[in-house]
Amino acid sequence: MSTKLNGYDVIIVGSGLGSIACASFIAQMYKLQVLVVEQNARPGGLSRAIVTDHDVELEIGIHQVGELEPDSMFSKLMSYISNGESSWKRLPDTFIKFHFPDFVYEVTAGEENQISRLSQLFPSEETNIRRYYKDIELITKWYRNFTTESLSNDKSRMSKLLDLEPGKIAMMTTEAYLHHRFTNDKLKSLIASHWTDYGLPPQTSAFLKHAILVNNHKNGVYYPNFGSTHLIDSIVKTITDNGGEFVFNSQVESIKYQDKKATSITIVNKESKEKTVVSAGIIISGIGLYNTYDKLLDKKLASEKLNILTTFKKQGVSFIKLFATLKSDPQSIGADASLSWVYPGYDHNQNFKKRSTFSEDYISQFSISFPSLKKEGSIKHSMKINTLVDHDAFMELLENGGKDENYPKLKQKIGKSLLNTAEKLYPGLTEMIDYWDIYTPASAKQDTAHYKGNIFGIPDTPERYLNLDFNCFTPLENVYITGSDITTSGVYGAILSGALTASAVFKDKQFFLKVIQKVSLEKMKKYPIK
Repeated sequence: MSTKLNGYDVIIVGSGLGSIACASFIAQMYKLQVLVVEQNARPGGLSRAIVTDHDVELEIGIHQVGELEPDSMFSKLMSYISNGESSWKRLPDTFIKFHFPDFVYEVTAGEENQISRLSQLFPSEETNIRRYYKDIELITKWYRNFTTESLSNDKSRMSKLLDLEPGKIAMMTTEAYLHHRFTNDKLKSLIASHWTDYGLPPQTSAFLKHAILVNNHKNGVYYPNFGSTHLIDSIVKTITDNGGEFVFNSQVESIKYQDKKATSITIVNKESKEKTVVSAGIIISGIGLYNTYDKLLDKKLASEKLNILTTFKKQGVSFIKLFATLKSDPQSIGADASLSWVYPGYDHNQNFKKRSTFSEDYISQFSISFPSLKKEGSIKHSMKINTLVDHDAFMELLENGGKDENYPKLKQKIGKSLLNTAEKLYPGLTEMIDYWDIYTPASAKQDTAHYKGNIFGIPDTPERYLNLDFNCFTPLENVYITGSDITTSGVYGAILSGALTASAVFKDKQFFLKVIQKVSLEKMKKYPIK
Protein backbone atom coordinates (compact mmCIF):
# COMPACT_ATOMS: atom_id res chain seq x y z
CA MET A 1 0.00 0.00 0.00
CA SER A 2 1.25 3.46 -0.76
CA THR A 3 0.18 6.98 0.00
CA LYS A 4 0.72 10.51 -1.32
CA LEU A 5 1.58 11.70 2.19
CA ASN A 6 -0.68 14.73 2.32
CA GLY A 7 -2.11 16.13 5.53
CA TYR A 8 -4.06 13.72 7.76
CA ASP A 9 -6.43 13.96 10.67
CA VAL A 10 -4.47 11.36 12.65
CA ILE A 11 -0.99 9.86 12.23
CA ILE A 12 -0.13 6.67 14.11
CA VAL A 13 3.52 5.64 14.47
CA GLY A 14 4.07 1.88 14.36
CA SER A 15 1.69 -0.89 13.32
CA GLY A 16 1.73 -3.30 16.24
CA LEU A 17 -1.56 -4.68 17.50
CA GLY A 18 -2.26 -1.69 19.77
CA SER A 19 -1.57 0.77 16.95
CA ILE A 20 -3.79 -0.85 14.33
CA ALA A 21 -6.54 -1.43 16.88
CA CYS A 22 -6.46 2.28 17.71
CA ALA A 23 -6.39 3.18 14.00
CA SER A 24 -9.41 0.97 13.31
CA PHE A 25 -11.41 2.46 16.19
CA ILE A 26 -10.70 6.01 15.03
CA ALA A 27 -11.24 5.41 11.31
CA GLN A 28 -14.60 3.71 11.89
CA MET A 29 -16.08 5.49 14.88
CA TYR A 30 -14.95 9.06 14.22
CA LYS A 31 -14.71 8.93 10.40
CA LEU A 32 -11.26 10.54 10.33
CA GLN A 33 -8.45 9.94 7.84
CA VAL A 34 -5.68 7.96 9.50
CA LEU A 35 -2.11 7.37 8.31
CA VAL A 36 -0.12 4.50 9.87
CA VAL A 37 3.68 4.67 9.52
CA GLU A 38 5.59 1.37 9.82
CA GLN A 39 9.35 0.81 9.69
CA ASN A 40 9.03 -2.72 8.30
CA ALA A 41 7.61 -4.01 5.02
CA ARG A 42 4.48 -5.45 6.64
CA PRO A 43 2.14 -4.45 9.50
CA GLY A 44 1.48 -6.32 12.72
CA GLY A 45 4.74 -6.28 14.66
CA LEU A 46 5.36 -9.42 16.70
CA SER A 47 1.72 -10.44 16.33
CA ARG A 48 2.18 -11.32 12.67
CA ALA A 49 3.67 -14.52 11.29
CA ILE A 50 7.09 -14.69 9.64
CA VAL A 51 7.28 -16.03 6.10
CA THR A 52 10.43 -18.15 5.64
CA ASP A 53 12.59 -18.54 2.55
CA HIS A 54 10.64 -21.76 2.02
CA ASP A 55 7.40 -19.71 1.86
CA VAL A 56 6.14 -21.20 5.14
CA GLU A 57 4.31 -19.06 7.71
CA LEU A 58 5.71 -19.34 11.23
CA GLU A 59 3.79 -17.73 14.10
CA ILE A 60 5.77 -15.41 16.39
CA GLY A 61 3.85 -13.86 19.22
CA ILE A 62 0.33 -15.19 19.66
CA HIS A 63 0.06 -18.40 21.72
CA GLN A 64 -3.49 -18.26 23.04
CA VAL A 65 -5.98 -15.52 23.91
CA GLY A 66 -8.77 -15.54 26.48
CA GLU A 67 -12.04 -13.67 27.07
CA LEU A 68 -13.29 -14.24 23.53
CA GLU A 69 -16.65 -15.68 24.52
CA PRO A 70 -19.26 -14.02 22.24
CA ASP A 71 -20.84 -11.99 25.04
CA SER A 72 -17.57 -10.55 26.39
CA MET A 73 -16.50 -6.94 25.93
CA PHE A 74 -13.13 -8.07 24.59
CA SER A 75 -14.70 -10.18 21.82
CA LYS A 76 -16.78 -7.16 20.81
CA LEU A 77 -13.68 -4.97 20.64
CA MET A 78 -11.94 -7.60 18.51
CA SER A 79 -14.94 -7.98 16.22
CA TYR A 80 -15.26 -4.23 15.81
CA ILE A 81 -11.67 -3.55 14.78
CA SER A 82 -11.79 -6.35 12.19
CA ASN A 83 -15.31 -5.58 10.91
CA GLY A 84 -16.40 -9.03 12.04
CA GLU A 85 -13.70 -10.76 9.97
CA SER A 86 -11.54 -11.99 12.86
CA SER A 87 -12.11 -15.69 13.34
CA TRP A 88 -11.22 -17.54 16.52
CA LYS A 89 -11.01 -21.23 17.28
CA ARG A 90 -11.56 -22.43 20.82
CA LEU A 91 -8.65 -24.59 21.96
CA PRO A 92 -9.03 -27.79 24.04
CA ASP A 93 -10.33 -27.38 27.59
CA THR A 94 -6.90 -28.43 28.89
CA PHE A 95 -5.11 -25.55 27.22
CA ILE A 96 -1.83 -25.29 29.12
CA LYS A 97 0.43 -27.85 30.79
CA PHE A 98 3.24 -27.01 33.19
CA HIS A 99 5.85 -29.78 33.20
CA PHE A 100 8.07 -30.34 36.24
CA PRO A 101 10.55 -33.22 36.68
CA ASP A 102 8.07 -35.26 38.72
CA PHE A 103 4.66 -33.76 37.90
CA VAL A 104 2.53 -32.18 35.16
CA TYR A 105 0.09 -29.48 36.25
CA GLU A 106 -2.73 -29.14 33.70
CA VAL A 107 -4.82 -25.97 33.61
CA THR A 108 -8.39 -26.58 32.44
CA ALA A 109 -11.10 -24.18 31.31
CA GLY A 110 -13.66 -23.27 33.97
CA GLU A 111 -12.88 -21.71 37.32
CA GLU A 112 -14.65 -24.46 39.28
CA ASN A 113 -12.65 -27.07 37.36
CA GLN A 114 -9.44 -25.34 38.35
CA ILE A 115 -10.54 -25.03 41.98
CA SER A 116 -11.54 -28.71 42.05
CA ARG A 117 -8.22 -29.84 40.55
CA LEU A 118 -6.09 -27.84 42.97
CA SER A 119 -8.27 -28.79 45.94
CA GLN A 120 -7.86 -32.49 45.14
CA LEU A 121 -4.10 -32.04 45.11
CA PHE A 122 -4.03 -29.85 48.24
CA PRO A 123 -7.22 -30.56 50.26
CA SER A 124 -6.05 -28.61 53.31
CA GLU A 125 -5.75 -25.47 51.15
CA GLU A 126 -9.23 -25.53 49.60
CA THR A 127 -10.48 -22.48 51.51
CA ASN A 128 -7.38 -20.51 50.51
CA ILE A 129 -7.72 -21.65 46.89
CA ARG A 130 -11.27 -20.30 46.76
CA ARG A 131 -10.14 -17.04 48.35
CA TYR A 132 -7.41 -16.79 45.70
CA TYR A 133 -9.97 -16.91 42.88
CA LYS A 134 -12.17 -14.40 44.72
CA ASP A 135 -9.15 -12.09 44.98
CA ILE A 136 -8.57 -12.42 41.24
CA GLU A 137 -12.18 -11.45 40.55
CA LEU A 138 -11.96 -8.42 42.86
CA ILE A 139 -8.66 -7.26 41.39
CA THR A 140 -9.76 -7.52 37.76
CA LYS A 141 -12.90 -5.50 38.51
CA TRP A 142 -10.73 -2.97 40.32
CA TYR A 143 -8.34 -2.82 37.34
CA ARG A 144 -11.18 -1.95 34.97
CA ASN A 145 -12.02 1.05 37.17
CA PHE A 146 -8.33 1.93 37.44
CA THR A 147 -7.80 1.98 33.67
CA THR A 148 -11.00 3.97 33.15
CA GLU A 149 -9.81 6.59 35.65
CA SER A 150 -6.49 6.83 33.79
CA LEU A 151 -8.40 8.49 30.93
CA SER A 152 -9.03 11.50 33.12
CA ASN A 153 -5.30 11.89 33.80
CA ASP A 154 -6.36 12.80 37.34
CA LYS A 155 -3.66 11.23 39.53
CA SER A 156 -5.46 12.02 42.79
CA ARG A 157 -8.44 9.88 41.78
CA MET A 158 -6.15 7.04 40.71
CA SER A 159 -4.24 7.27 44.00
CA LYS A 160 -7.50 6.83 45.89
CA LEU A 161 -8.13 3.60 43.98
CA LEU A 162 -4.65 2.38 44.87
CA ASP A 163 -5.50 2.94 48.55
CA LEU A 164 -8.46 0.54 48.36
CA GLU A 165 -7.93 -3.04 49.54
CA PRO A 166 -8.02 -4.61 46.04
CA GLY A 167 -5.46 -2.03 44.92
CA LYS A 168 -3.12 -2.88 47.78
CA ILE A 169 -3.35 -6.59 46.97
CA ALA A 170 -2.84 -5.90 43.26
CA MET A 171 0.37 -4.00 43.99
CA MET A 172 1.93 -6.86 45.98
CA THR A 173 4.51 -8.97 44.19
CA THR A 174 3.16 -12.34 43.10
CA GLU A 175 5.51 -14.01 45.58
CA ALA A 176 4.37 -11.83 48.48
CA TYR A 177 0.72 -12.54 47.68
CA LEU A 178 1.29 -16.32 47.45
CA HIS A 179 3.10 -16.33 50.81
CA HIS A 180 0.22 -14.34 52.27
CA ARG A 181 -2.51 -16.62 50.89
CA PHE A 182 -1.04 -20.18 50.97
CA THR A 183 1.11 -22.35 53.19
CA ASN A 184 2.08 -25.19 50.82
CA ASP A 185 5.21 -24.35 48.78
CA LYS A 186 4.39 -26.72 45.94
CA LEU A 187 0.95 -25.16 45.54
CA LYS A 188 2.54 -21.71 45.42
CA SER A 189 4.88 -22.88 42.66
CA LEU A 190 2.11 -24.44 40.57
CA ILE A 191 0.01 -21.28 40.74
CA ALA A 192 3.05 -19.10 39.97
CA SER A 193 3.87 -21.14 36.86
CA HIS A 194 2.11 -18.58 34.63
CA TRP A 195 5.04 -16.14 35.09
CA THR A 196 6.65 -17.00 31.74
CA ASP A 197 3.62 -15.55 29.96
CA TYR A 198 4.69 -12.06 31.05
CA GLY A 199 8.42 -12.57 31.56
CA LEU A 200 8.95 -11.80 35.24
CA PRO A 201 9.31 -14.31 38.11
CA PRO A 202 7.14 -14.24 41.26
CA GLN A 203 9.80 -12.31 43.15
CA THR A 204 9.44 -9.18 41.01
CA SER A 205 6.14 -9.39 39.08
CA ALA A 206 3.02 -7.55 40.20
CA PHE A 207 0.25 -9.81 41.41
CA LEU A 208 -2.04 -7.57 39.32
CA LYS A 209 -0.51 -8.98 36.13
CA HIS A 210 -0.89 -12.56 37.36
CA ALA A 211 -4.53 -11.89 38.23
CA ILE A 212 -5.32 -10.30 34.85
CA LEU A 213 -3.81 -13.28 33.03
CA VAL A 214 -5.57 -15.96 35.11
CA ASN A 215 -8.89 -14.13 34.79
CA ASN A 216 -8.36 -13.72 31.04
CA HIS A 217 -7.91 -17.49 30.65
CA LYS A 218 -10.41 -18.76 33.21
CA ASN A 219 -13.12 -19.79 30.72
CA GLY A 220 -10.72 -21.21 28.15
CA VAL A 221 -8.55 -19.82 25.37
CA TYR A 222 -8.70 -19.22 21.63
CA TYR A 223 -6.41 -18.95 18.62
CA PRO A 224 -6.79 -17.08 15.31
CA ASN A 225 -8.69 -19.65 13.27
CA PHE A 226 -6.79 -18.91 10.05
CA GLY A 227 -3.56 -17.80 11.74
CA SER A 228 -2.23 -14.47 12.96
CA THR A 229 -1.63 -13.08 9.45
CA HIS A 230 -5.35 -13.35 8.65
CA LEU A 231 -6.13 -11.57 11.93
CA ILE A 232 -3.75 -8.69 11.16
CA ASP A 233 -4.90 -8.45 7.54
CA SER A 234 -8.55 -8.26 8.61
CA ILE A 235 -7.80 -5.27 10.85
CA VAL A 236 -5.67 -3.57 8.18
CA LYS A 237 -8.43 -4.05 5.60
CA THR A 238 -10.97 -2.48 7.97
CA ILE A 239 -8.70 0.57 8.32
CA THR A 240 -8.15 1.00 4.58
CA ASP A 241 -11.83 0.35 3.80
CA ASN A 242 -12.59 3.33 6.05
CA GLY A 243 -10.15 5.69 4.32
CA GLY A 244 -6.99 4.90 6.29
CA GLU A 245 -3.60 4.54 4.63
CA PHE A 246 -0.28 2.85 5.41
CA VAL A 247 3.28 3.74 4.51
CA PHE A 248 5.91 1.02 5.00
CA ASN A 249 9.71 0.84 5.24
CA SER A 250 9.64 4.28 6.84
CA GLN A 251 10.49 5.72 10.23
CA VAL A 252 9.34 8.86 11.97
CA GLU A 253 12.43 10.94 12.66
CA SER A 254 10.87 13.62 14.84
CA ILE A 255 7.74 15.46 15.87
CA LYS A 256 7.69 19.22 15.33
CA TYR A 257 5.72 21.32 17.81
CA GLN A 258 4.86 24.86 18.75
CA ASP A 259 3.37 26.10 22.03
CA LYS A 260 2.94 22.59 23.44
CA LYS A 261 1.11 21.40 20.34
CA ALA A 262 2.52 19.15 17.63
CA THR A 263 2.30 20.50 14.08
CA SER A 264 3.90 17.82 11.89
CA ILE A 265 6.16 14.78 11.73
CA THR A 266 9.17 14.02 9.55
CA ILE A 267 9.07 10.62 7.88
CA VAL A 268 12.26 9.03 6.50
CA ASN A 269 12.17 6.27 3.90
CA LYS A 270 14.63 3.61 5.11
CA GLU A 271 15.83 2.73 1.61
CA SER A 272 15.97 6.04 -0.25
CA LYS A 273 16.58 8.17 2.89
CA GLU A 274 14.11 10.67 1.44
CA LYS A 275 12.45 12.85 4.06
CA THR A 276 8.82 13.98 3.97
CA VAL A 277 7.10 16.38 6.35
CA VAL A 278 3.47 15.47 7.01
CA SER A 279 0.97 17.49 9.04
CA ALA A 280 -1.70 16.04 11.31
CA GLY A 281 -4.08 17.29 13.94
CA ILE A 282 -3.45 14.28 16.19
CA ILE A 283 -0.35 12.08 16.51
CA ILE A 284 -0.36 8.73 18.30
CA SER A 285 2.76 6.70 19.03
CA GLY A 286 2.54 2.93 19.27
CA ILE A 287 6.27 2.22 19.52
CA GLY A 288 6.44 2.04 23.31
CA LEU A 289 6.90 4.61 26.04
CA TYR A 290 10.69 4.60 25.99
CA ASN A 291 11.04 4.82 22.20
CA THR A 292 8.42 7.57 22.05
CA TYR A 293 10.23 9.80 24.52
CA ASP A 294 13.72 8.86 23.37
CA LYS A 295 13.23 9.01 19.58
CA LEU A 296 10.24 11.18 18.78
CA LEU A 297 9.94 13.97 21.34
CA ASP A 298 12.23 16.91 21.93
CA LYS A 299 14.70 16.15 24.72
CA LYS A 300 13.53 19.18 26.70
CA LEU A 301 10.05 17.68 26.81
CA ALA A 302 11.21 14.11 27.32
CA SER A 303 14.06 14.33 29.85
CA GLU A 304 11.99 13.90 33.03
CA LYS A 305 10.06 10.88 31.72
CA LEU A 306 13.21 9.32 30.24
CA ASN A 307 14.91 9.42 33.64
CA ILE A 308 12.05 7.37 35.07
CA LEU A 309 11.83 4.99 32.12
CA THR A 310 15.57 4.28 32.12
CA THR A 311 15.27 2.49 35.47
CA PHE A 312 12.79 0.04 33.93
CA LYS A 313 15.06 -0.79 30.99
CA LYS A 314 17.26 -2.90 33.26
CA GLN A 315 14.36 -5.19 34.14
CA GLY A 316 13.30 -6.16 30.63
CA VAL A 317 13.58 -9.68 29.27
CA SER A 318 14.01 -10.94 25.75
CA PHE A 319 13.44 -14.31 24.13
CA ILE A 320 14.59 -16.91 21.65
CA LYS A 321 12.09 -18.67 19.43
CA LEU A 322 12.79 -21.76 17.40
CA PHE A 323 10.44 -22.31 14.48
CA ALA A 324 10.22 -25.60 12.64
CA THR A 325 8.24 -27.16 9.84
CA LEU A 326 7.43 -30.85 10.21
CA LYS A 327 7.30 -33.73 7.76
CA SER A 328 4.21 -35.26 9.34
CA ASP A 329 1.40 -34.74 11.84
CA PRO A 330 2.84 -34.23 15.36
CA GLN A 331 -0.27 -35.84 16.88
CA SER A 332 1.43 -39.14 16.04
CA ILE A 333 3.97 -38.45 18.81
CA GLY A 334 1.40 -37.25 21.35
CA ALA A 335 1.24 -33.53 20.54
CA ASP A 336 -2.01 -31.55 20.67
CA ALA A 337 -3.18 -27.94 20.47
CA SER A 338 -2.28 -27.07 24.07
CA LEU A 339 0.74 -25.02 25.16
CA SER A 340 3.39 -26.70 27.32
CA TRP A 341 5.88 -24.92 29.57
CA VAL A 342 8.75 -27.02 30.89
CA TYR A 343 10.64 -26.17 34.09
CA PRO A 344 13.69 -27.97 35.58
CA GLY A 345 12.47 -27.29 39.14
CA TYR A 346 9.83 -25.63 41.31
CA ASP A 347 11.87 -22.53 42.21
CA HIS A 348 10.74 -20.07 39.53
CA ASN A 349 12.99 -17.28 40.76
CA GLN A 350 15.94 -19.61 40.23
CA ASN A 351 14.61 -20.69 36.82
CA PHE A 352 14.54 -17.01 35.85
CA LYS A 353 18.06 -16.35 37.12
CA LYS A 354 19.41 -19.19 35.02
CA ARG A 355 17.85 -17.98 31.78
CA SER A 356 20.41 -17.94 28.96
CA THR A 357 21.96 -21.13 30.38
CA PHE A 358 22.09 -23.65 27.53
CA SER A 359 23.61 -27.09 27.52
CA GLU A 360 22.82 -30.31 25.73
CA ASP A 361 20.42 -31.45 28.42
CA TYR A 362 19.48 -28.27 30.36
CA ILE A 363 17.41 -25.16 29.69
CA SER A 364 16.02 -23.08 32.56
CA GLN A 365 12.52 -22.89 31.01
CA PHE A 366 10.95 -23.30 27.61
CA SER A 367 7.57 -23.68 25.96
CA ILE A 368 6.57 -25.81 23.02
CA SER A 369 3.45 -25.60 20.88
CA PHE A 370 2.22 -26.67 17.47
CA PRO A 371 0.45 -23.77 15.71
CA SER A 372 -0.68 -25.96 12.81
CA LEU A 373 -2.86 -27.97 15.23
CA LYS A 374 -4.60 -24.80 16.39
CA LYS A 375 -5.88 -23.33 13.14
CA GLU A 376 -7.83 -24.25 10.05
CA GLY A 377 -6.28 -24.88 6.66
CA SER A 378 -2.67 -25.59 7.65
CA ILE A 379 -0.88 -26.90 4.57
CA LYS A 380 2.25 -27.89 6.47
CA HIS A 381 2.61 -28.77 10.14
CA SER A 382 4.70 -26.49 12.32
CA MET A 383 6.21 -26.25 15.78
CA LYS A 384 7.37 -23.37 17.97
CA ILE A 385 9.74 -23.46 20.96
CA ASN A 386 10.17 -20.37 23.10
CA THR A 387 12.60 -19.57 25.92
CA LEU A 388 13.21 -16.36 27.85
CA VAL A 389 16.77 -15.03 27.90
CA ASP A 390 18.86 -12.17 29.24
CA HIS A 391 19.59 -9.85 26.34
CA ASP A 392 23.06 -9.05 27.74
CA ALA A 393 24.21 -12.53 26.67
CA PHE A 394 23.63 -11.28 23.12
CA MET A 395 25.06 -7.79 23.56
CA GLU A 396 27.77 -8.10 20.91
CA LEU A 397 25.33 -9.62 18.44
CA LEU A 398 22.86 -6.84 19.09
CA GLU A 399 25.50 -4.17 18.55
CA ASN A 400 26.48 -5.79 15.25
CA GLY A 401 22.90 -6.22 14.11
CA GLY A 402 23.20 -10.00 14.21
CA LYS A 403 26.12 -9.96 11.75
CA ASP A 404 28.79 -11.20 14.16
CA GLU A 405 30.72 -14.16 12.72
CA ASN A 406 29.85 -16.23 15.80
CA TYR A 407 26.13 -15.63 15.33
CA PRO A 408 25.40 -18.71 13.17
CA LYS A 409 27.40 -20.94 15.54
CA LEU A 410 25.52 -19.63 18.56
CA LYS A 411 22.17 -20.15 16.81
CA GLN A 412 23.14 -23.74 16.01
CA LYS A 413 24.20 -24.41 19.60
CA ILE A 414 21.01 -22.97 21.09
CA GLY A 415 18.83 -24.65 18.49
CA LYS A 416 20.30 -28.10 19.15
CA SER A 417 19.93 -27.56 22.89
CA LEU A 418 16.26 -26.63 22.50
CA LEU A 419 15.56 -29.55 20.19
CA ASN A 420 17.37 -32.07 22.40
CA THR A 421 15.35 -30.92 25.40
CA ALA A 422 12.07 -30.95 23.44
CA GLU A 423 12.84 -34.48 22.24
CA LYS A 424 12.58 -35.69 25.84
CA LEU A 425 9.03 -34.38 25.97
CA TYR A 426 8.07 -35.73 22.54
CA PRO A 427 10.27 -38.69 21.56
CA GLY A 428 10.59 -38.88 17.79
CA LEU A 429 10.20 -35.10 17.32
CA THR A 430 13.67 -34.40 15.90
CA GLU A 431 13.27 -37.04 13.19
CA MET A 432 10.05 -35.32 12.15
CA ILE A 433 11.65 -31.90 11.56
CA ASP A 434 11.95 -30.74 7.98
CA TYR A 435 13.37 -27.25 8.51
CA TRP A 436 14.14 -25.03 11.51
CA ASP A 437 15.47 -21.58 12.28
CA ILE A 438 15.87 -19.32 15.30
CA TYR A 439 14.60 -15.85 16.11
CA THR A 440 16.92 -14.13 18.64
CA PRO A 441 17.00 -10.88 20.65
CA ALA A 442 19.06 -9.44 17.80
CA SER A 443 16.19 -10.22 15.40
CA ALA A 444 13.63 -8.76 17.80
CA LYS A 445 15.59 -5.55 18.30
CA GLN A 446 16.03 -5.12 14.55
CA ASP A 447 12.36 -5.80 13.77
CA THR A 448 10.74 -3.83 16.59
CA ALA A 449 13.38 -1.33 17.79
CA HIS A 450 12.45 -2.36 21.34
CA TYR A 451 15.25 -1.74 23.78
CA LYS A 452 17.13 -4.94 24.61
CA GLY A 453 14.94 -6.85 22.16
CA ASN A 454 12.31 -6.71 24.90
CA ILE A 455 9.02 -8.36 23.90
CA PHE A 456 6.97 -7.38 26.96
CA GLY A 457 7.52 -3.61 27.02
CA ILE A 458 7.66 -1.90 30.41
CA PRO A 459 8.09 -4.81 32.87
CA ASP A 460 4.97 -5.80 34.83
CA THR A 461 6.34 -4.89 38.27
CA PRO A 462 4.36 -3.17 41.04
CA GLU A 463 6.48 -0.05 40.43
CA ARG A 464 5.31 0.05 36.81
CA TYR A 465 1.64 0.19 37.83
CA LEU A 466 2.28 2.54 40.73
CA ASN A 467 3.78 5.08 38.32
CA LEU A 468 0.71 7.06 37.34
CA ASP A 469 2.58 8.85 34.54
CA PHE A 470 2.57 5.68 32.44
CA ASN A 471 -0.54 6.55 30.48
CA CYS A 472 -1.56 7.67 27.01
CA PHE A 473 -0.85 11.38 27.58
CA THR A 474 2.38 13.26 26.71
CA PRO A 475 3.60 16.84 27.35
CA LEU A 476 2.17 17.79 23.94
CA GLU A 477 -1.59 18.24 24.07
CA ASN A 478 -2.29 16.51 20.73
CA VAL A 479 0.30 13.69 20.98
CA TYR A 480 -0.76 10.44 22.61
CA ILE A 481 0.58 6.94 23.22
CA THR A 482 -1.01 3.56 22.65
CA GLY A 483 0.22 -0.02 23.05
CA SER A 484 0.68 -2.39 25.96
CA ASP A 485 3.02 0.01 27.81
CA ILE A 486 -0.03 2.00 28.90
CA THR A 487 -2.04 -1.05 29.95
CA THR A 488 -0.48 -4.49 30.37
CA SER A 489 1.53 -6.86 28.20
CA GLY A 490 -0.04 -9.29 25.72
CA VAL A 491 -2.80 -9.29 23.10
CA TYR A 492 -5.48 -8.33 25.64
CA GLY A 493 -3.44 -5.34 26.83
CA ALA A 494 -2.68 -4.20 23.28
CA ILE A 495 -6.32 -4.18 22.13
CA LEU A 496 -7.43 -2.52 25.37
CA SER A 497 -4.78 0.17 24.91
CA GLY A 498 -6.09 0.99 21.44
CA ALA A 499 -9.58 1.45 22.85
CA LEU A 500 -8.41 3.54 25.81
CA THR A 501 -6.27 5.84 23.67
CA ALA A 502 -9.04 6.40 21.13
CA SER A 503 -11.53 7.23 23.89
CA ALA A 504 -9.00 9.56 25.59
CA VAL A 505 -8.18 11.43 22.38
CA PHE A 506 -11.83 12.24 21.77
CA LYS A 507 -12.83 12.50 25.44
CA ASP A 508 -15.53 9.96 24.66
CA LYS A 509 -17.06 8.57 27.86
CA GLN A 510 -19.54 6.54 25.79
CA PHE A 511 -16.82 4.79 23.75
CA PHE A 512 -17.34 1.24 25.01
CA LEU A 513 -21.13 1.58 24.86
CA LYS A 514 -20.80 2.68 21.22
CA VAL A 515 -18.72 -0.43 20.42
CA ILE A 516 -21.40 -2.66 21.97
CA GLN A 517 -24.10 -0.91 19.97
CA LYS A 518 -22.19 -1.01 16.69
CA VAL A 519 -21.19 -4.67 16.88
CA SER A 520 -24.34 -6.33 15.64
CA LEU A 521 -25.19 -9.94 16.37
CA GLU A 522 -24.91 -10.71 12.66
CA LYS A 523 -21.39 -9.30 12.51
CA MET A 524 -20.34 -11.36 15.54
CA LYS A 525 -21.70 -14.49 13.88
CA LYS A 526 -19.97 -13.95 10.56
CA TYR A 527 -17.16 -16.24 11.62
CA PRO A 528 -18.53 -18.15 14.64
CA ILE A 529 -16.09 -19.38 17.26
CA LYS A 530 -15.59 -23.10 16.82
